[in-house]
Amino acid sequence: MDELARIGLLASFSLVITMGLIGNSLVILIIARNKFLRRTKPINIVLLNLAIADSTVLIFLAPRHIFFGLIDPHPTGTAGDMLCKFITGGNIAWIGAITSICSLLIIAAERYYAVCLPHQYSRKFSRQLVRNLSFIAWFYGFVFCLPLFFVVRYNKQINFCFEDWGSKTVSQGYAVLWVFTAGVIPAFIMIYFYSNVIFDLWIKKGEARQGKLMIRQVRQKTRKRVSKALFVISFLYCASWFPPLTNYILVYFETSHGFSNVAYLASVVMVAFNSSVNPVIYAFYSGLFRKHLKNLIIQVLVPRKINALSDQAQPASATNGLTANYNVNDVHAIPTVKTLKFSDILIAENSQFKDDIQKNDENNMNDRSTPVGLMPLH
Repeated sequence: MDELARIGLLASFSLVITMGLIGNSLVILIIARNKFLRRTKPINIVLLNLAIADSTVLIFLAPRHIFFGLIDPHPTGTAGDMLCKFITGGNIAWIGAITSICSLLIIAAERYYAVCLPHQYSRKFSRQLVRNLSFIAWFYGFVFCLPLFFVVRYNKQINFCFEDWGSKTVSQGYAVLWVFTAGVIPAFIMIYFYSNVIFDLWIKKGEARQGKLMIRQVRQKTRKRVSKALFVISFLYCASWFPPLTNYILVYFETSHGFSNVAYLASVVMVAFNSSVNPVIYAFYSGLFRKHLKNLIIQVLVPRKINALSDQAQPASATNGLTANYNVNDVHAIPTVKTLKFSDILIAENSQFKDDIQKNDENNMNDRSTPVGLMPLH
């Protein structure tokens, strides 16, 4: 690897990992310190689990791709092998990666039920069930990556940790298993759930709303925004995981590839990037999360006494009546605001749409004698 490529990879990993740790740490801090977020929506437990898993990925990719060069010389023998198995080899990072993938699938299923099957939502996504699924995700990640702790060793010739399977067939089989576990199957499941959500929004609900121009115009903005978000989620996942999985396959099927190859290392940057953007896509998309983040920043940057004086001086009005009687530093005292994520918006939208239909039918009954040209638009 030439010096320019090494510097480029080091800079990319450093930037992506630093930004990802900041974002995921904020998500963990906001949810962990706020019972309101954990109790109102069980899915926030999954978001917390996702942030922890992504942080695990980023923390244990750093020794392999940032600090590895600082360990000079890298220990050899048993000490070097143990260091590769638990720190510089990235095995624990891949446990977090599998757990993160499972969490993304739980979120995809949650949004499918919230939009397409809202009547089954409460039964399918209880708090206890979500906790059990989060535990299963970690357990599955550990079991799936357990073989790596037996085969990863330090290779002095390439000065890098590598997988010594002892059998080409076994190594190729495990590589193919990775492709299906982290690539094909999750991508198929996510596309299935999200395509059904988009179909439900644009086709089913679109047909039901024909003839109500104003309602359709307002709802169309929500549908477009949700569709864009789902497209971005699916695209980023595929773009982040399929390049490293392809290179992982090539390591065992093509002799010219290796774990220290520039192409392979560059593709691993995309895995770190995926773990870095997940907080932005899944958590900070929520207006309520942004509200708690703002309060957290105020608590850290602004002295409490100044905040207290500001709260006392703030007059109550029609626009600030919700916050006039609450201290912005007390996150637990903030009144409930049902704006957690777009699945909540869609559930509310379905309810509002039913109310609109009922009001429209009542108005039509009262205005049957009204000339068509004077018929009010609902």
